[in-house]
This record gives sequence, structure tokens and C-alpha cells, in this order.
Amino acid sequence: MKNVLIIDAQPLYSDALATLVNNVMNTADVKQSTSSAEVMDLVRNQRIDLIILDVVVGDRDGMRLAKNILATGYQGKILFISSKDYSSLSKAAYELGANGFLNKNESKQTIMDAIVSVSRGYSMFKLKHTQSSNSVALSKREAMVFHYLAQGYSNKRISEQLSLSAKTISTYKTRILKKYHATSLIELLHTLPQSENARVFG
Repeated sequence: MKNVLIIDAQPLYSDALATLVNNVMNTADVKQSTSSAEVMDLVRNQRIDLIILDVVVGDRDGMRLAKNILATGYQGKILFISSKDYSSLSKAAYELGANGFLNKNESKQTIMDAIVSVSRGYSMFKLKHTQSSNSVALSKREAMVFHYLAQGYSNKRISEQLSLSAKTISTYKTRILKKYHATSLIELLHTLPQSENARVFG
């Protein structure tokens, strides 16, 4: 029996995912949670084979939670299914050690295929994380800063999340804007399509 943990702040979507998991993994025991403490307790004390989570879980950061999960020595699979579709986030998830990253707007069949593939040990990233001559190159740290900026985090809050000074975050923000030839974050987010072709390297 596969043990699956779904971490999503939207109850209807979480229930829908649970139904999909049960449809494609007949022997799955599916748990749902939005509590970081409960998630960490489950990971430490029970065998969880697959974790499905969003990049943002309520007011918490899903990638940070995934990082904490992996730090426990977790050996299962992690699949991000997110409302955010920035390729830089997909790459950040890849670099973090996740096994897949999909947008919530993907077809039902695509999501079911991803669940099955990841549970069997395959990677499922819609975007290929290879160098492109047309790509915007963001470092891994820049990608994480961009991720928080896109969520509306202030420089101070980002500095607390990444254990860096607010001045350093400001420097990263300036670099990101320069790379996208934008004069402000508002301009960047309004003109940048969610399928933007950013590339992140470690």
C-alpha cells in the first residue's frame, strides 16, 4: 500500500486530488493536511511514499516546507502541483530535490499521469531544465528571491525566510529586475507571462 500525503490550503482541490490519487492508485492510503507541525510529525513517524503539495500553503511557503521535509532524511517522492507556473519555480523545485512540478490548470489526465509516474520513481517536469539561448538565467538564490517577491513578500520578510540581510535581498531584487529589463517589480509581474522562460542554475 502506498501512503500519500496531500498538502494544499484549498479544501476542494485537496479533496479532488485525493480522489484522483485513489482512482489511479487503488491501494493508496491518502492523508490531507495544511499544518506544518502535523506534516513534519507524519513524515518523521510514518512511512509516506508520496507528498503532493503547492508552492504556497496558506500563508506558508511550500518549498521551505519541502526543504524541511527532505532535511529529515525523507526518502519518498515529492510532487508540486501549483497555481503558479513560473519556470523558475519549476527549476527551483528540481534543484531542491522534488520529483515533479505541474500547474493546477493541467488536464486531469496529465495530473493523473504525473501522480503515477512520480510514485513509480520517474521525474515529471513539464519544462526541460536545460540551457536555452533565449532564456533568462537566474541563479538558484535569485530564483528563490523571485519566488518570494511574486508572493508579495517584503524584502524584510524574505530576508527572514532565507536568513540573509534585507540589503542583500534588495541587491538580488535589483539583479532580477535588470535581467528582465524591468524598472519595478510591478512592471515585471504585469508583463511576465507565467510560462516565462527563465532558467535557473545552481
